Amino acid sequence: MITTLELKFPINDFNGTQIPSFLGSIRSLTHLDLNHAGFSGLIPHQLGNLSNLHFLNLGAGYNSGLQADNLHWLSYLLSLKYLDLTYVYVRNYEHRSWPQVLNILPSTITELHLSGCGLNSIMVPYQGYAIVANFTSLRVLDLSANQLSGELMHVLSNISTSLELLDLTSTSLQGEILHTILNFQNLKKLLLYSNKLTSQIPEFVGRLKTLEYLDLGNNSLTGPIPKSLGNLSSLRVLYLDRIKLNGTIPKSLGLLTELERIWVEKNSIEGPIEESFFSRLSKLNQIVMSSTNLLLDVSSSTWVPPFQLTYIAMNFCKMGLKFPLWLQTQKSLQVLQISNSGISDMAPSELGSCWTQWESLSHLNLGRNNLYGEIPDSIGYLHKLEALHLQLNRFSGYIPSSLRNCSQLGLLDVGENKFSGTVPLWIWEMRSLTVLRLRSNEFKGNLHQKICQLSELTVLDLANNSLAGTIPKCSNKIKAMAVGDSTDGYYNGALGYGFVFELYGEYLQMILAEKLKLVPKVNELEYKENLRLVRIIDLSSNRLCGTIPSEITGLVGLRFLNLSWNNLSGQIPKDIGAMKLLESLDLSVNHISSKISQSLSCLTFISHLNLSNNNLSGRIPTSTQLQSFDSLSYNDNPRLCGAPLNKNCTREEKFNVSSEQAKDDSETSEFYIGMGVGFAVGFWGVCSVLFYVRTWWHAFFQCFDNMTDWVYVNVVL
Repeated sequence: MITTLELKFPINDFNGTQIPSFLGSIRSLTHLDLNHAGFSGLIPHQLGNLSNLHFLNLGAGYNSGLQADNLHWLSYLLSLKYLDLTYVYVRNYEHRSWPQVLNILPSTITELHLSGCGLNSIMVPYQGYAIVANFTSLRVLDLSANQLSGELMHVLSNISTSLELLDLTSTSLQGEILHTILNFQNLKKLLLYSNKLTSQIPEFVGRLKTLEYLDLGNNSLTGPIPKSLGNLSSLRVLYLDRIKLNGTIPKSLGLLTELERIWVEKNSIEGPIEESFFSRLSKLNQIVMSSTNLLLDVSSSTWVPPFQLTYIAMNFCKMGLKFPLWLQTQKSLQVLQISNSGISDMAPSELGSCWTQWESLSHLNLGRNNLYGEIPDSIGYLHKLEALHLQLNRFSGYIPSSLRNCSQLGLLDVGENKFSGTVPLWIWEMRSLTVLRLRSNEFKGNLHQKICQLSELTVLDLANNSLAGTIPKCSNKIKAMAVGDSTDGYYNGALGYGFVFELYGEYLQMILAEKLKLVPKVNELEYKENLRLVRIIDLSSNRLCGTIPSEITGLVGLRFLNLSWNNLSGQIPKDIGAMKLLESLDLSVNHISSKISQSLSCLTFISHLNLSNNNLSGRIPTSTQLQSFDSLSYNDNPRLCGAPLNKNCTREEKFNVSSEQAKDDSETSEFYIGMGVGFAVGFWGVCSVLFYVRTWWHAFFQCFDNMTDWVYVNVVL
């Protein structure tokens, strides 16, 4: 007799097939686990026949396609204690009210996961849908990623007071945190992240004595951090990031001896944090205080913290002029972010010894400080490094060759420093690179052909150096830029960790902000919501020569292309219109000549265009986009005419443009005519052979008959 059936991932993957209805006939089942098994389509109602079921997990991944037209069949599972329908989309709008769903369930439920089911709350306008079920045993309730709306008090009414975990993340909740929360005196985890909660964090939250995990981040809460939070003696995780807090960090938080994570970034809190604050926090492993006005006041150069951190993010926090030597005591670091921290120091020898100990470090950001000197060769010991930010310092010399040992490096930014020499050959061999930013240094030499081996590259910024030579013709082999809106080539390294994904995303937003200053019409929100769209090449302000290779038009995913302030000549590639996603194109201050390609008018997304200071001639092609730009986009091309320039075209120039367009149309027509003739010749050639060779004729029709039989059996029957 079968009582347990587990078909979950990774043991099984059913690749989008429907859950078989015959499972509902195995009435002896008490445990059914299909978690992430790759099922899709509608959940069969026959599962409601499993009256002995205690455990049911149909949880799926985001966009899995697993759906339910309604959940009434759950009411027959009278012994059910555990239910997980994560990302199972309830298709019928009339059955999406979460109070209605809860009323269907048996009162035996102890753990309920309904995250991302498309549920809504019509409880507030329609009071008839209040919760009437008596969930006296409910310990875990996860309604995250639904549209509950309404105020928090409505959601919490009539829910079991025995709750230990309440997850209402991203549910559009509004209003204040009310005393209703005190009904849950057994609560261990409270997650209210990313809602619309307002007012202050009430002092009575400190009366939830059993709380271990508190997440109030990304709301509209204001005021100071309550001192009463220091009473939560069991608290391990505290997320108060991305809200509108002010004041200082209360000293009472230093009494939380179980605290492992504290996130208070992107607030208006200020003031010093002395080393004594950390004296009891021996279990701390994550400190995130970026984008605040805090000052880490460590007066002793010999301070040894009582903790071992894995994650430090203190960007924009002041840490003193000297490099913080206490960091060399942290041997478990995975992420270190101390950019814009006011450090003004020669790269200390201790930094080299740090790198020999940080074997787990994957993300290092020392950018936007005033560090100078050469980078120690010991940086090559960081074998797990995936992102390195050293931009906007005064580092000099060469990029250490030992960095090639960091084979997982996906992001390298050493821009705005004083590095010199040629770009090391080994950089072009770092196949995992997704972002390469070397701008504003003193690099020289030619662009190497091996740049085309960086198939994962999405951001290439070599601007403002002294690079010479030609643009490699193989540039179309950079695969990540040669696809449209695909997610292929997206930097995957450390993104398994949610916090590193966030850091990488914020970095791309910083790059975009720099580029979008020139592109006011670009929808920045589009990029913030989908950073996989970012594709940038900036080779401006160098000494590049030769023509713009036609192969570059194969980079159809490119959004920003800047080749300005070089010595490029020849013409604009004829097929530039193939780069349909281009939003910014700058070819100004070169020696580009000839006419503007008619295909340029196909760039319907273009929001910034600068072709000024070249030797272009003829009429500017006519299109809604090209005539919408200011004349400055075309200035200082003496032989160029037509709108938006004030210079009218002569009759001959108009004729030349018309002739060029007609030539393109003629070539297209000739192509299709030739294709038709070729097909006719080939077709009759094959038929004539079949006609004269009897054995081939027989074999051809025998094959045709076999194919017909196969189609009939597999499709019709």
